[in-house]
Amino acid sequence: MSRRWSTADNAGAGEAQFCFRRAFFVFLACFSLLMTIAQSARAQSDFYTGKTITVVVGFSAGTGYDIYARLFARYLPRHLEGRPTVVTQNMPGAGSFTAASHLYNTAPRDGTVLGMIDQASPLSQTLGTPGFRADVSRFNWIGRLTGNAAVLFARSNAGFSDMRETFGREMIISANGQNSRIMTAVMKNLLGLKLRILTGYQSSAESQLALQRSEVEAMTLPWSVLRSERPSWLAEKYVTLLMQMGAESHPELTAVPLVTSLARNAEEEKVLTLVSNDSRVGRSVMAPPGLAPDRLAKLRRAFMDAIGDPDLLEEARRTGLDIAPMDGAALQDMIRASVQVDPSVAARVKAIIDLNQ
Repeated sequence: MSRRWSTADNAGAGEAQFCFRRAFFVFLACFSLLMTIAQSARAQSDFYTGKTITVVVGFSAGTGYDIYARLFARYLPRHLEGRPTVVTQNMPGAGSFTAASHLYNTAPRDGTVLGMIDQASPLSQTLGTPGFRADVSRFNWIGRLTGNAAVLFARSNAGFSDMRETFGREMIISANGQNSRIMTAVMKNLLGLKLRILTGYQSSAESQLALQRSEVEAMTLPWSVLRSERPSWLAEKYVTLLMQMGAESHPELTAVPLVTSLARNAEEEKVLTLVSNDSRVGRSVMAPPGLAPDRLAKLRRAFMDAIGDPDLLEEARRTGLDIAPMDGAALQDMIRASVQVDPSVAARVKAIIDLNQ
């Protein structure tokens, strides 16, 4: 017996078709959204494929900054999706002010340009140093390879065994970086040390040649760089270690006094602490302002993975380079705090340094 379709049957069939069509369109919308998300994620992960990352170094080839930047550049591709090519570009000038200005004002803000500039840049900003055209707190800090245990040393035949001897006798000292210029100016103008400060040498390599040619009697270098690049100077006692210029003592230099030990009162100690604190910035990598948060996070992860790479650590051990890393988030916080200085102390530093020289 045949069955006849009723009006109710037609209504039910129409409702079922409507529900099916609605479910189908919802499925299409969800599928399209998931595909968009997947394509976006794939685009992000593929961003560095075929790309070149340039690490701009604010100093000449062969300097401590350059050595650390090239070490980092060799291992970063292993730990960044897309395995980009990483090259270094030396951009010396004005104690790395040229590179800082380029990174802050000109360089692409997409993660294809990174930089390493003078550790004294936060202090230069705090003091309003002419020529410094950047806000260090707005850089995207990627991570620190090491702090800078800088040491001031003199040719042994110059006859200095203690920095306090320069209260009564002139020392000719090379200061080619902004940090060393500030530190030596403070020692001269605040403490009254008899220093003839020469700033014409463009790199630490030139300063080392000047030391060997007896054009200068003293200079500063990161301890790890002096130890690795000039081991004969130490073994043959060609130089005498006089002073640690950073805020913290290096474990291998416990017999060498910190610069803060020269302070004769609380005011001098505050000033010396301020100008030596930048040793904590050390050899750090950053990106220009305006970097997308997801790309910043990716670069920070890759940085820490690269610094922990067993091959990098072995190369650093073999060449005598210190590795004391700090992750990007902690470094960013430290940089922001470093430019929040007691105005009275900053004013005192400005008063004792002729920033226009």
